[in-house]
Amino acid sequence: MKFIGVKGIRKVGVGPIYSIQNNETDLYEDTPNFIAEGLVSKNSKHACLASKEMVLTSGGYKSISKLKKTDRIAYMDDHGRIMLTKKFKLHRTGKQKIYKITTESGKTLRVTGEHRFFRKEGDMVNDRELKNLDVGDSVLTI
Repeated sequence: MKFIGVKGIRKVGVGPIYSIQNNETDLYEDTPNFIAEGLVSKNSKHACLASKEMVLTSGGYKSISKLKKTDRIAYMDDHGRIMLTKKFKLHRTGKQKIYKITTESGKTLRVTGEHRFFRKEGDMVNDRELKNLDVGDSVLTI
């Protein structure tokens, strides 16, 4: 786990969007975050990815649009360990504006403006929507 600077953020179009949610509650207890294209994203109602983005599962990276209920999604626990979910629910949320975030290490991810990333600010870590991130901010990666 490390924090890498954001190199760029730009709008890339409109397209189909998917979100990963907990099966039983809106509290996201079983999937507090998830790893997509090497970036750690906070799970929330608005953690939405473009349909072809790759999510880390027990079997490696898999397109979010191809996830099955039997897949186990990787997430990072409070100690920085990679863990696997027991359950999740995939929602297709229709077409929305898509933005591409690029890190200084070359990782890219296409998400909605409301997608939340873990951001380091001094000694503190908070989560922030993509639309409130700036070039130079540091986001959590694996």
